[in-house]
Amino acid sequence: MKTGIFSIGNAGRVLCGGISFSVERGECVLLCGANGSGKTTLMRTLAGLQKPLDGENFGEDLKVTMLPTRVPKVKGFTVREFMLLPKDVAPAGAEKALARLKADAFMDRDLSTLSDGEFQKVCIASGLARRSDLLLLDEPASFLDLENRRSVLLAIRDAAHSSGTAIMFSCHDIHDALTVADRTLAFSAPDAQGIVRLVEATGAEAMKQAALSVFSDKSLTFMA
Repeated sequence: MKTGIFSIGNAGRVLCGGISFSVERGECVLLCGANGSGKTTLMRTLAGLQKPLDGENFGEDLKVTMLPTRVPKVKGFTVREFMLLPKDVAPAGAEKALARLKADAFMDRDLSTLSDGEFQKVCIASGLARRSDLLLLDEPASFLDLENRRSVLLAIRDAAHSSGTAIMFSCHDIHDALTVADRTLAFSAPDAQGIVRLVEATGAEAMKQAALSVFSDKSLTFMA
Protein backbone atom coordinates (compact mmCIF):
# COMPACT_ATOMS: atom_id res chain seq x y z
CA MET A 1 0.00 0.00 0.00
CA LYS A 2 1.69 3.17 -1.18
CA THR A 3 0.51 6.76 -1.04
CA GLY A 4 0.96 9.38 -3.69
CA ILE A 5 2.77 12.63 -2.88
CA PHE A 6 0.56 15.03 -0.94
CA SER A 7 0.45 17.78 1.67
CA ILE A 8 -1.73 18.11 4.75
CA GLY A 9 -2.94 21.08 6.75
CA ASN A 10 -5.90 23.01 8.10
CA ALA A 11 -7.69 26.06 6.73
CA GLY A 12 -5.34 26.10 3.75
CA ARG A 13 -2.19 26.26 5.90
CA VAL A 14 0.34 23.50 5.12
CA LEU A 15 1.49 21.54 8.17
CA CYS A 16 3.46 18.82 6.41
CA GLY A 17 4.43 18.65 2.75
CA GLY A 18 5.89 16.12 0.34
CA ILE A 19 4.34 13.16 2.17
CA SER A 20 4.87 9.78 0.51
CA PHE A 21 5.28 6.40 2.17
CA SER A 22 4.25 2.77 1.91
CA VAL A 23 2.73 0.43 4.49
CA GLU A 24 2.98 -3.34 4.25
CA ARG A 25 0.07 -5.59 5.17
CA GLY A 26 0.43 -6.87 8.72
CA GLU A 27 2.85 -4.08 9.63
CA CYS A 28 2.64 -2.05 12.86
CA VAL A 29 3.80 1.54 12.30
CA LEU A 30 4.38 4.21 14.95
CA LEU A 31 3.53 7.81 14.04
CA CYS A 32 5.10 10.31 16.42
CA GLY A 33 5.50 14.03 16.78
CA ALA A 34 4.92 16.92 19.15
CA ASN A 35 1.44 18.26 19.85
CA GLY A 36 0.20 20.21 16.85
CA SER A 37 2.72 18.65 14.47
CA GLY A 38 0.01 17.05 12.33
CA LYS A 39 -0.45 13.47 13.56
CA THR A 40 -4.24 13.60 13.78
CA THR A 41 -4.49 15.66 10.59
CA LEU A 42 -2.44 13.05 8.72
CA MET A 43 -4.61 10.22 10.02
CA ARG A 44 -7.81 12.05 9.14
CA THR A 45 -6.47 12.69 5.64
CA LEU A 46 -5.45 9.05 5.16
CA ALA A 47 -8.92 7.97 6.33
CA GLY A 48 -10.61 10.32 3.85
CA LEU A 49 -12.20 12.42 6.59
CA GLN A 50 -10.54 15.51 5.14
CA LYS A 51 -8.89 16.17 1.81
CA PRO A 52 -5.17 16.71 1.30
CA LEU A 53 -4.21 20.27 0.39
CA ASP A 54 -2.61 18.92 -2.78
CA GLY A 55 -1.85 15.54 -4.34
CA GLU A 56 -3.63 12.39 -3.26
CA ASN A 57 -3.11 9.69 -0.66
CA PHE A 58 -4.19 6.05 -0.97
CA GLY A 59 -6.38 4.84 -3.81
CA GLU A 60 -10.14 4.60 -3.40
CA ASP A 61 -10.10 0.77 -3.41
CA LEU A 62 -8.30 0.68 -0.06
CA LYS A 63 -10.41 0.38 3.09
CA VAL A 64 -9.01 2.65 5.81
CA THR A 65 -10.59 2.84 9.28
CA MET A 66 -9.70 5.48 11.86
CA LEU A 67 -10.39 5.23 15.58
CA PRO A 68 -10.51 8.78 17.01
CA THR A 69 -8.98 9.81 20.33
CA ARG A 70 -12.32 10.31 22.07
CA VAL A 71 -15.49 8.28 21.57
CA PRO A 72 -18.56 9.12 23.72
CA LYS A 73 -19.74 6.55 26.26
CA VAL A 74 -23.45 6.48 25.42
CA LYS A 75 -25.69 5.18 28.20
CA GLY A 76 -28.05 2.40 27.19
CA PHE A 77 -25.62 0.52 24.92
CA THR A 78 -23.92 -2.66 26.08
CA VAL A 79 -20.38 -3.41 24.97
CA ARG A 80 -21.76 -6.19 22.79
CA GLU A 81 -24.13 -3.80 21.03
CA PHE A 82 -21.41 -1.19 20.62
CA MET A 83 -19.03 -3.72 19.07
CA LEU A 84 -21.62 -4.85 16.53
CA LEU A 85 -22.65 -1.36 15.39
CA PRO A 86 -20.37 -1.45 12.29
CA LYS A 87 -22.00 -3.67 9.66
CA ASP A 88 -18.71 -5.36 8.78
CA VAL A 89 -18.14 -6.78 12.31
CA ALA A 90 -19.23 -10.36 12.95
CA PRO A 91 -20.07 -11.55 16.50
CA ALA A 92 -17.16 -14.00 16.50
CA GLY A 93 -14.79 -11.26 15.37
CA ALA A 94 -16.03 -8.93 18.11
CA GLU A 95 -15.51 -11.58 20.79
CA LYS A 96 -12.02 -12.40 19.49
CA ALA A 97 -10.98 -8.74 19.48
CA LEU A 98 -12.29 -8.17 23.02
CA ALA A 99 -10.48 -11.29 24.24
CA ARG A 100 -7.25 -10.08 22.65
CA LEU A 101 -7.54 -6.87 24.71
CA LYS A 102 -8.61 -8.83 27.82
CA ALA A 103 -11.91 -6.94 27.72
CA ASP A 104 -14.31 -9.83 27.00
CA ALA A 105 -15.54 -9.73 30.62
CA PHE A 106 -17.16 -6.37 29.79
CA MET A 107 -19.36 -7.82 27.02
CA ASP A 108 -22.70 -7.32 28.75
CA ARG A 109 -21.92 -4.16 30.69
CA ASP A 110 -23.42 -0.78 29.84
CA LEU A 111 -20.85 1.54 28.24
CA SER A 112 -21.56 4.24 30.84
CA THR A 113 -20.37 1.94 33.65
CA LEU A 114 -16.90 1.45 32.18
CA SER A 115 -13.87 3.38 33.38
CA ASP A 116 -12.01 5.46 30.78
CA GLY A 117 -9.31 2.78 30.57
CA GLU A 118 -11.83 -0.05 30.17
CA PHE A 119 -13.73 1.85 27.51
CA GLN A 120 -10.52 2.62 25.65
CA LYS A 121 -9.82 -1.12 25.43
CA VAL A 122 -13.32 -1.67 24.05
CA CYS A 123 -12.84 1.07 21.44
CA ILE A 124 -9.52 -0.43 20.32
CA ALA A 125 -11.17 -3.85 20.10
CA SER A 126 -13.91 -2.38 17.91
CA GLY A 127 -11.23 -1.13 15.54
CA LEU A 128 -9.43 -4.48 15.48
CA ALA A 129 -12.71 -6.25 14.71
CA ARG A 130 -13.23 -4.24 11.52
CA ARG A 131 -12.18 -5.76 8.19
CA SER A 132 -9.79 -3.01 7.12
CA ASP A 133 -6.68 -2.82 5.00
CA LEU A 134 -5.29 -0.07 7.26
CA LEU A 135 -6.39 0.73 10.81
CA LEU A 136 -5.43 4.14 12.24
CA LEU A 137 -5.34 4.46 16.04
CA ASP A 138 -4.97 8.00 17.38
CA GLU A 139 -3.38 7.82 20.85
CA PRO A 140 -4.81 4.37 21.73
CA ALA A 141 -2.98 4.22 25.10
CA SER A 142 -3.77 7.71 26.42
CA PHE A 143 -6.10 6.59 29.26
CA LEU A 144 -4.24 3.43 30.28
CA ASP A 145 -1.96 2.80 33.23
CA LEU A 146 1.58 1.50 32.75
CA GLU A 147 0.74 -2.22 32.83
CA ASN A 148 -2.30 -1.95 30.58
CA ARG A 149 -0.53 0.39 28.16
CA ARG A 150 2.19 -2.15 27.53
CA SER A 151 -0.21 -5.08 27.12
CA VAL A 152 -2.50 -3.11 24.78
CA LEU A 153 0.36 -2.00 22.54
CA LEU A 154 1.56 -5.61 22.34
CA ALA A 155 -1.98 -6.71 21.46
CA ILE A 156 -2.12 -4.10 18.69
CA ARG A 157 1.15 -5.35 17.21
CA ASP A 158 0.08 -9.00 17.45
CA ALA A 159 -3.26 -8.20 15.83
CA ALA A 160 -1.48 -6.58 12.88
CA HIS A 161 0.91 -9.48 12.42
CA SER A 162 -1.75 -12.18 12.72
CA SER A 163 -4.58 -10.54 10.75
CA GLY A 164 -2.64 -8.94 7.91
CA THR A 165 -4.25 -5.58 8.64
CA ALA A 166 -1.69 -2.78 8.65
CA ILE A 167 -1.95 -0.67 11.81
CA MET A 168 -0.62 2.85 12.26
CA PHE A 169 -0.81 4.31 15.76
CA SER A 170 0.29 7.53 17.42
CA CYS A 171 1.72 7.55 20.93
CA HIS A 172 3.61 10.00 23.13
CA ASP A 173 5.14 7.18 25.20
CA ILE A 174 7.85 6.48 22.67
CA HIS A 175 9.74 3.99 24.84
CA ASP A 176 6.92 1.43 24.92
CA ALA A 177 5.74 2.33 21.42
CA LEU A 178 9.12 1.72 19.82
CA THR A 179 9.40 -1.74 21.36
CA VAL A 180 6.29 -2.90 19.49
CA ALA A 181 6.50 -0.91 16.23
CA ASP A 182 8.00 -2.46 13.11
CA ARG A 183 8.77 0.97 11.71
CA THR A 184 8.54 4.63 12.70
CA LEU A 185 7.27 7.70 10.87
CA ALA A 186 8.29 10.88 12.68
CA PHE A 187 7.65 14.55 11.99
CA SER A 188 10.85 16.53 11.42
CA ALA A 189 11.74 20.03 12.55
CA PRO A 190 9.93 22.73 10.54
CA ASP A 191 11.80 24.37 7.67
CA ALA A 192 12.14 28.11 7.07
CA GLN A 193 8.50 28.24 5.92
CA GLY A 194 7.31 26.37 9.03
CA ILE A 195 6.56 23.14 7.11
CA VAL A 196 7.58 19.79 8.57
CA ARG A 197 8.45 16.56 6.75
CA LEU A 198 7.72 12.94 7.52
CA VAL A 199 10.89 10.97 8.26
CA GLU A 200 10.92 7.16 8.05
CA ALA A 201 13.27 5.21 10.31
CA THR A 202 13.97 1.79 11.85
CA GLY A 203 16.30 0.48 14.56
CA ALA A 204 18.52 2.94 16.45
CA GLU A 205 17.64 5.71 14.00
CA ALA A 206 13.95 5.22 14.86
CA MET A 207 14.67 5.95 18.52
CA LYS A 208 16.58 9.10 17.60
CA GLN A 209 13.91 10.42 15.21
CA ALA A 210 11.04 9.52 17.55
CA ALA A 211 12.68 11.21 20.54
CA LEU A 212 13.52 14.32 18.54
CA SER A 213 10.02 14.58 17.08
CA VAL A 214 8.25 14.94 20.43
CA PHE A 215 10.37 17.86 21.65
CA SER A 216 9.56 21.39 20.58
CA ASP A 217 13.27 22.28 20.99
CA LYS A 218 14.66 20.70 17.82
CA SER A 219 18.22 21.79 18.66
CA LEU A 220 18.63 18.90 21.11
CA THR A 221 21.17 16.24 20.15
CA PHE A 222 20.52 12.53 20.63
CA MET A 223 23.28 9.94 20.47
CA ALA A 224 22.45 6.60 18.84
